[in-house]
Amino acid sequence: MERTNVFLPTELRRRLADEARRRGRPQAELVREALERYLAEAVPERPRVVGVVDVPGMDARRAKAWVRERGRRRVARA
Repeated sequence: MERTNVFLPTELRRRLADEARRRGRPQAELVREALERYLAEAVPERPRVVGVVDVPGMDARRAKAWVRERGRRRVARA
């Protein structure tokens, strides 16, 4: 695990401390869980395709699938 610093507005920091105290858990644990949930729901940016591709047998349906798959690979590498 790596350590990082995050600057929070005073009110958000107070709410985090209160919630951690209420649950009897470390603030860092609550922050990690919140980030995990947020990032799991984040929609990955779709790749931008510019230009025309001349590939034999490539129709619109196959092109869409190709673009989707390339986007997934890009997100998986990030």
